[in-house]
Amino acid sequence: MALLSTARQGSHLTPHSFKGTNRAELSWHDGASADGDIPRVQSRNFVIVVDNDLGMLRAIKRLLLQHDYEPILFSSAQAFKSHADFEKAACVILDIDLPDGSGIDLREDLKAAGVSMPVIFITGNANPKVREAAVASGCVAFLTKPFSAHELIEPLKEASAGRS
Repeated sequence: MALLSTARQGSHLTPHSFKGTNRAELSWHDGASADGDIPRVQSRNFVIVVDNDLGMLRAIKRLLLQHDYEPILFSSAQAFKSHADFEKAACVILDIDLPDGSGIDLREDLKAAGVSMPVIFITGNANPKVREAAVASGCVAFLTKPFSAHELIEPLKEASAGRS
């Protein structure tokens, strides 16, 4: 099922929204482009997404494209850390539970480096302590998977408007 129809029906984005996803379909970033350069962000419509679940990355990519955002996708904390030009992105959508690091720790690393950008946390972990730590880090939204398209797009629009 395509995210376009899923979003219009108001159903939820889940990690398994798109079975059979492969990395080539995702405009994947492992920190460098095919020519070895780190991708450069040139517009406030860019949104960075970090999630190790390929199905979730694909679902969010389609949703963002539908709403005129340009997603930059990363499948790991390490790949995200190698990215440049964070300040030019409208927002970062961070999964909290990544195999190679915590999204909350990534957020703290950005703040420590002087990078100020809105963060939307997504997670399959409904633990109140995790939510408390995420909110304390200064996120604009905390979403538990599965979440609706509206739940993601509304805080993203607000974050984007605040950075233009």
